[in-house]
Order: sequence, then C-alpha cells, then structure tokens
Amino acid sequence: MTGTRDKIRSLFLATLMVTSVFAGFIAFSGTAAAATNAQFGTSGVDDPSGTPAAGSTDTLHAEVDLESDDSFQQVQISFPSFGDAFSNLDDSDVTIFIDGLDNVEDGSGTFNNNNDVTVEQVSNGGSTITVQAASSFSSSDLDVGDQVTVQLATNVQFPSDGDYGGTVDINPQSSGRTASGLLTVGSGGIAAQEDTNPTERQNDQYDETLTSGDTYWQGQRLVIKKTDLANQQVDIRETESADGGGERIPSGSLVQEVSLDSNGEAIISTENLEGTYAITDGQGNNNVIHFDNDGIAGNSDYSAAGGDEFDSDGTVDTSQVASGGEINTVVQAASFSVTSQNVNVGFQSDSSAQEEIYLEADSARTGYQLLVTADGLDDSEITQVFDDEFEDGDDDNSLTGIKDASDLNGVSGDGVLFNGTSSDSNITANFSDIDVGDYEFEFEVTDTGVTDASTVTVEEEEDVEATILRGGVSTAAQGDYAVIPIRLEETDTATVNLGFNDVNFNATFDIEDGNDDNIVTVNVNTYLAGRNDDLPSYLNSFVQTSGGVNFNTLASGTEAERNTRANLSLTYAVTADDNEDEVSVTGMRPLGQDGNLPDAGIDGPMEPAQYDVNVTKDGSELDVGTVQIVEPQVSGITSWTMPGDAFSDVDEDEPAEIYEFANAGELTTDNSIAEDDVLVYQVQSTSMFGALKIVEDQTSDDFAEAFNTITNYDESGDYKFSVVQTEGTTAANQQEKELLLGATTGNGMKVVPDERNSSVFVVVDEANAQLIRQDLSDSVPSPSAASLGMVDGEDYVANWTTFEDSDIGDETQTVTDEAAIVEQSIDFDTDQGDVIRVAAAQGQVISGSTSVAPGTELNIRLRSTGDSPFLEDPTAIVSGNGTFSTTVDLSDRAQNASFVANAQGFDDDYDTPGVIGSAPTAQVTFDDQEVSDGTVEVTGTMSEGGFIAIHSGSASGEIIGNSEYLSPGEFTTEVEISPLSGNTTLVAMAHLDTNGNEAFDFAGSGTADGPYVLNGSAVIDSATISPETTDTPDTDTPDMDTDTPEPETDAPATEEPAETTTQTGPGFTAVLALVALVAAALLAVRRRD
Repeated sequence: MTGTRDKIRSLFLATLMVTSVFAGFIAFSGTAAAATNAQFGTSGVDDPSGTPAAGSTDTLHAEVDLESDDSFQQVQISFPSFGDAFSNLDDSDVTIFIDGLDNVEDGSGTFNNNNDVTVEQVSNGGSTITVQAASSFSSSDLDVGDQVTVQLATNVQFPSDGDYGGTVDINPQSSGRTASGLLTVGSGGIAAQEDTNPTERQNDQYDETLTSGDTYWQGQRLVIKKTDLANQQVDIRETESADGGGERIPSGSLVQEVSLDSNGEAIISTENLEGTYAITDGQGNNNVIHFDNDGIAGNSDYSAAGGDEFDSDGTVDTSQVASGGEINTVVQAASFSVTSQNVNVGFQSDSSAQEEIYLEADSARTGYQLLVTADGLDDSEITQVFDDEFEDGDDDNSLTGIKDASDLNGVSGDGVLFNGTSSDSNITANFSDIDVGDYEFEFEVTDTGVTDASTVTVEEEEDVEATILRGGVSTAAQGDYAVIPIRLEETDTATVNLGFNDVNFNATFDIEDGNDDNIVTVNVNTYLAGRNDDLPSYLNSFVQTSGGVNFNTLASGTEAERNTRANLSLTYAVTADDNEDEVSVTGMRPLGQDGNLPDAGIDGPMEPAQYDVNVTKDGSELDVGTVQIVEPQVSGITSWTMPGDAFSDVDEDEPAEIYEFANAGELTTDNSIAEDDVLVYQVQSTSMFGALKIVEDQTSDDFAEAFNTITNYDESGDYKFSVVQTEGTTAANQQEKELLLGATTGNGMKVVPDERNSSVFVVVDEANAQLIRQDLSDSVPSPSAASLGMVDGEDYVANWTTFEDSDIGDETQTVTDEAAIVEQSIDFDTDQGDVIRVAAAQGQVISGSTSVAPGTELNIRLRSTGDSPFLEDPTAIVSGNGTFSTTVDLSDRAQNASFVANAQGFDDDYDTPGVIGSAPTAQVTFDDQEVSDGTVEVTGTMSEGGFIAIHSGSASGEIIGNSEYLSPGEFTTEVEISPLSGNTTLVAMAHLDTNGNEAFDFAGSGTADGPYVLNGSAVIDSATISPETTDTPDTDTPDMDTDTPEPETDAPATEEPAETTTQTGPGFTAVLALVALVAAALLAVRRRD
C-alpha cells in the first residue's frame, strides 16, 4: 500500500517565480490541485513495475490512488503517443482491482463478487481505452487512499524505445479525477531521432541532448524532455550573474517559447542563441527546470544550496530552497551556455607543386567533425589527398579519422568526413596524384553549420633534385661515423642506397627534411651498421627488436634471424644529424647473385673499402657519391693541464670549448701536473667514436661512463685505456697504483669527444681521481674499492691501444705518455738575499713562478704584523710559462716595514720575507742629439740601479731600445735604438730591476722591471733626435732652410707605459704556436656543412 509520505510527495511542486525585479530578490508561491497518482508497469497489481520491451505485446497495469471516496463505474486509460496500442483487447483481457483484490469485502459481507468488467470503448486511433464494471463501486465501500488498478492483459501493443506520458481518468464521463504518469518502453530516454546524416542537416532531428550546466556550440540542435508538460510549452530565458555568486533571471529575459510534443519533447535550435540560459515551465513564472545528462528533466543535488533542490521531474522543490543566494545557486545549476564556433580553414600555401602541403584548421573547439567537399574532386580523390595524415602509423595526428560520408549507413550525400578535428590542426595534404588545376574546398562543421572555404592551385611538379655535398665523397675511419650531407630541391623526401654486392653491404634508408632547410645530413655508425654477429656485451643491452627480444637471443644459425639482426643494428646506426629531420631505415637487402651470400648483414664493423652511394626519388636516380672507409689510425697521446677550478666548466657535449680553454691560456701541454690541478689526456685516435657515441646516446647519456664502458684494462676488447704509476716512483714491495675509471667517473672524470679532429679529451680532476694498488688487467673490482689518490713525486703512464685481434683494424697500435705529479709550489722574485724588495709607492710589482697550471688565479697575500701591520691581497694569473706578476699600491705603508708573502692554498714552506724600503728615486737627462753609431746618450742617477728604455713618440710608445743593467748612482749610457726615418721625438724612461736578475724583463704594465715613479708618473725626459748622417760626395745642391721644432724640455707626466707588441721576453712560448693550431681546429669544430 502507498503510505501517507508517498501521497504527500505526489503533490505538484510549488513554483519558483520572480515577485519583484525592483526589490532584487526571487520568492516562491504555489497552490495545490486535487489529483491522483498514476503508476504504470507490466507486472504488479499493487505498485506496478516492469518495463515493456520496445515493439512487444504484453500486459499493462495502470494504478491510481483515490483522493476521494466518490463512486465510479468507468476507468479510461490514454497514451497519446502509443499509436494503435489497445485495439486488440477484449472483455476477457480487462480486470479492475481495489487495493489488489478483484472483489471487495465490507462489513456486510462480499461485495461485487461477480462484478464483470468489459471494454466499453477504444478510441483515438487505438491509444485510448475505456473499461466499465457491470455495476458501480459505491462510495460507502471506498476510502480515500484506496488503490484502483486496471489490468490490461497480454494484448497491449507497445511502441518503440522511449518515455511515454499516460493518464488514468476515474469516471471519465464526469472528469475531475485524472492522474498522469510516465511509462518507459525499452531503454527509455528520448524518442526523437538523432541526426546521423553529416551531409544534410535534418530540422526534426537533434545533435545533442541538453544537460544543465553544460556548454554548447551555436548552431547545434538540442533535445529536451519533460513528460508532465506534454503538449504544453517551456520558455528559454537568458540569465545573468548575480551579486554574491550564482545566476539570476532578470525581468524581460524571455528569449524563446518552445512547444513540447505529446511525448513532452522538443528540439531547440541554438542558431540565434549566445550566452547563458535557463529553461522555465512556461507558466508565466520563472520555475527553472533541471535536465540530466540524457536531456530529460530529472533531479540533481547541489550541496552549495543544501541538497535535493530538484524533484524527480526536474522542477524546483520549494521545501529544499529558502531564498536569496540559494536561489541564485539553483538557477545556475539549471542553466546552460551557448558559445559561437569560429572555424578558420585554409591551406598553408595557395599553390602546390603536386606535393605535400598542410591544411590548417583553427577553432576554439576541439574534437569536432568537418564535412569536406571540393569542386572538381570526387570523394575518393579527396580521401586520397588527405590519406598521408595517417601514414606510417603516426599517432600524432590532427584528426582521429577520415571517412567517405557515403560509406555511412543511410547516407547518400557527398563529402568526406574529418573526425575528431583538433582545435589547432595541421592536416597533411598530398596533391601528387591530382591533376593540375584550381580546386575550391568547402568545409562545414556538421553539427553547427559553420563553414569556410579555401582554394588551392595544383601546379606542374618542378624537377626534383638531390646533391650529395662535399663533392660527393665522405671519408671515415673504420668504427667512426661516415657523414653524408644531402641537399634536396623541390622535395622533402628521398631514398638513399649505401654499398652494393661488390662490398657485400647493401643498405637502404629514406630521408625527410623536417625543418625545411633543404639539407639532410645522415650519420652512419660504421661500427654498428648492418652487423649480424655477436656484438660486444655493452651493445646487447639496448639493441633489441620491437618485441623486446634481446639482440643476442636471436640465434645466428638461421638466415632469417641473421637478417633480423642486421636490420636491427642498421636502425640504430643510421641517424639524422638534425633532430627535426628523419631517417627511416628500409633495411639491409640480401647480398649476392643467384643465391650466393644470402645474408643481408656483415660480421663486424664495416671494413675499409669504397662504398657507393646513390640518392633516388620514386625510382629515379638523382645523384651518386662515395663513402670511403679507411684503416684506423692511432696518432698519439698528450698530457695537458688546467687549473683545478676549471673542471666544473668542462662540457662533454662542447668540444669547441676545449680549444677555447687553450686559446685563453687555461689549457697547456705539460708533463708536470701540480697536485689538485686538472690532468687532461688528449687521445689522438680514430675508430672509437661509433662505439662511444652509441653507448652514450642509448644508455648512460654520459661520455665518461660510456668511455669506461667501451674500454678495457687488458686485450679482451677493442680498446684499452689505462693510467698506471711507474715502477720507478713506486715504493719497494708495493703494487703500482692504477686509475679505476668506474670509480672516477661522475665528479672526477669527464670525456669530451672531438671526432672532427680525431681526438678524445679525458679530463681528470686530480683531487677526485680514484686509484687502487691492483693489476686491473687481472680483475676489475667494484668502484668502492678505490680509495687512493695521486700525490707529488709519483709519475704515471697513460696507455691507449687498439688490438690486432679485435674488430678494429688489422694491427695493434699503442701510444703512451708519462706525466709527473708535483707539489704545488710558488717562488717569488727576490734579491740576492732572498728578500722581496718593494718601495712605499704605487705600482709595486710582486712576481715569481709557480708549478700550478697556467691560467690559475693566484690569491697573493702580503701580511705584516709589525709596528705598522697591514694585509694586501692582490691577484695574479699564471702565464703560459708558469710565471706570474701583479702590482700593489704600497704608498700608504711605512718605510722599512717587513712582511711575509705567500699565495692562498700553498704550504707555509713557501712563505717569503719582504721589506718595504724607501721609494726609489731617479733623474734622467736626455738632450737633443743626432744618432751616433746607432746609439743615443742618456745621463742621470738611479738610487737602486736599473735600465734606461727608449720609447718612440711618448712614454706609452713603442720601446725601440734599452740599456744594459746600470748600477745604482750616477750614470752615462749609450743606448742602441732602432733606425729613424727622420727627426723624431723620443722619450728616455728609468726602469727598476725588480726581480734582481740584471736583465730587462719589462713587458708592459704589471710586469717585472717597471719604471721609477715620481708623484705617480714614470721618470722620463724627452728629446728630438735626428737620424744618423752618412758621408756623401759634394754636390751643387744649394742649401735649403728647414724649420726644426724646438724640443720639448719637460715631457708631460704620463701613466706607466702600455704593453708593447714587439717586445720579446717572458710569455712568448711554444704555447702561442699551439694556440694558432688550436684556432684552426676551433674553426673546423664550429663549421657545419
């Protein structure tokens, strides 16, 4: 039995309405009308249930609750959308039950026990049936709340899937007691038909079901269903944002009236909608309706407003909604939005030379469907144009699929469908098989009707050309990379064939220019390409088949498996130099003729030989060339040194920076390496780069680890690299120390490959080098076993070897180099008493030599703790020959103060005493004169002795001569100078002998043997000097007056002279010659063809 709670729930919902726009709030009001509650189903006399199948013949139970005890004799059941549902029923099919019984007992006994029920009438085309009892059910025997159920047995004809509204009328002749309800047939839902024809829009079909809260695209047709408003109307009202959040329905918001059919359904066109809307019940108020995701009005909870705001029919439950802000939240929950879809579709270029271009489609929407047609092309040709979008299994596409619309069931229209079009599409279009001409393409979004068009002109294809650059010849050592640069014109793709039967190697691969620079550079790893033998173990770990089968699990016994191995290794070996270009391996073709040499691959690296290359396009040969593989060459190994702090600046991927270090004087050749400096081994050898780079690329992404992987300490592999302490520097009864590469990689070793110059730089940070007293050729321990370092007094021999019995070369080649580890030492320039002598003046030079690497920055410290304590900390850079020099201002320091000099980080054994003496003084006299015997005369005094330097033009001019060492006191000296071309102003400058070696070492500001200074300026005198005259025969040439300018007697005070460019002395060493060679190498590194 239905309880009181269910009967109360059956009341009509109170309606939501706006009572006053000017008051700024929405209020609720409502009335109740007498009605009965109708329920329908295929089974159950009490509370019918059960869903009939679509198109079936079955039983229908129709039940109502009596709201009064008035008597009745007839009951009418009507389903307007059922069609001819009840025509096959007769008297035997109908029964009336009261509270589940087909007879009723009252206080006086049995009532209507034989009250027969008959079919009174079937009307409205079979959709309405009226049944009548033989006699009335009297009010005295009926109670309010009794359930009356009509059973229509067996022969009811049910329609198609859908939700159908029906009514039950008690005593239809007097009316007033009609109840309505909903019956679901089949799967239920919307009865209207979805538009599945993308080529022609159907006005009576829909694109989407309307769901509250969703956004739709302008032009889509949306279907809704509200059964209890069948044959009535609903209103579409525009909403606006409410103060405090949510949405409100303002006055004058009506946009469109929508009529519901007899099934309570309507299709809404959004062609003229753009904004946010709510649907109301069309009764002149603003009772909003909520639609679930099937487009049917239903209930939904919204916690922001308290929950249960909508009843089962989608209307607002006033008992759950108070007022104010909650109402705005409810309106927002019931609303939906419509936005416009702009589509811009066009070809990348308005012409195509019968080749690939892109079709660009931009829209704010993604995943939509486009219908494509073209004037002059049928659907199959359009499909052919865009088929390349899905070539080679590429899953990075702008579409999910392309389909001829006529292939769809029930579709007869023209066009090709682009499914799942992304918002920013670049769709490949290939016109290579399309006739020359102009073609206008039209594009339409199938569910909104938005269109666009674009025209493309297909032109005659230009002649395709390909050129193998560098004269068509690529040379590589066995085991290295052969580089094949190819220029493409009028095409982005081509096929390359490498080798042929005469070299028993035959590989084919396709290339594609991905960045439109018309160049594709192919790198062929000659160590790995086409191999079907047992590879070194370090390659097996990543050379795998697509199924994940390890390379070496493919037994080499069968031809098919060997060919699989060959093609697999070729795939890893052939790559594009530019990441945007592509190289796709077609494969190794079987070799030989008439069945000879059937294997496609080779045993070992590509052998030294000449390999033919040709480039083809669609079978036409475009160019030919040669790959020349030569014998491996091991040239040498050289020890270099760098400052300790330079290790962190070394980048394994930038070989050019190695040469920049050399240019800057921070990388120098040296076989004496100071402790804590960086030891660099330059291995000059070919044939290692194929193995090194493939391992780095595929496994470690670290060249130091890859170098450790491919090298051995013995003869078991292709390459050996070792660094071992010499026996002569090893204590008696001890094993020589050896560098353990696996323990040193990481923070102690970097490897920089420079294949262009056939070099590998092994950079070892001596402070983090890990060594062990063990013969590593016998066994290699774990990295944790190494705990020793390099110390001064030890010598080490580095060894690089390629072996005769390996895959590389036909002979064993070995190179070695020995380097000594020395203490970090520093020696300051002093006088004969081993004391640094400086003056209480500006520009005092502190100089000396050191064992640390050139380029090292020294932090010099001058420290005095006497009566006048001070601390000075100038810096100096170590030059290429190990010397250093810097200046310090001691003009504010006390005369005769003593100090100790050292450099930060050096042992205190190198503390050197120094004394600040009185400022040295000098006076120079340089008179106008004529050069005599190639010399000029200068007189004066120097308190500390020193030199006279002759400068041309000014104190900062070029030094054209200097004197021998002059003792302290007065002097007269003849200074030999360079020849003069005419009367010239020369400047004589007094210089100290700061390093006490009685040799003139001045090479510019901050170097040894700087000038005497007075009041901040060098002590000088200038004179006009005439070139030396020579005896000539008497002539009749008359005397000619000449004006000779008066010589300057007091030269202006100048700063210390600038460094000259012609002076020879310290700093000009063999390193400069090296720098010249390095610069040339740097250019080679930087150049890219």
